[in-house]
Amino acid sequence: MPTTPCRPALAPRLLALVSALLSTVVWWRLVWTSALGPGGESIPPAIVAALLFPGLAWAGVVAAHRGAALVTLLAGLIGLMPVGLYFLPAPGPLRLIGVAPLLMLAAGVWLVRDLRREEL
Repeated sequence: MPTTPCRPALAPRLLALVSALLSTVVWWRLVWTSALGPGGESIPPAIVAALLFPGLAWAGVVAAHRGAALVTLLAGLIGLMPVGLYFLPAPGPLRLIGVAPLLMLAAGVWLVRDLRREEL
């Protein structure tokens, strides 16, 4: 008998969405308020980071929606490891740059756990 793939639970998908929204808002706030050069222009590496990390988070949202738990987990890990851990002890809203990938990581773990329950 062919089995139909189950749609992932709503809660981890919403958690991934919140993570991506938070990542987008915080990264763009960082670029437009803090990452300014001497002439008031944005620093190019900051612009690349502000595109890269929210883009990674949105890829995690798409993966969570499609039920690709490992891709969601990897999106959280990649966002957390180099930069997220650096910003976690930072004061103020910069800390949210580290919190957003942690939420994505939690959504990925939740999806993996749900998939393992379905297999049993």
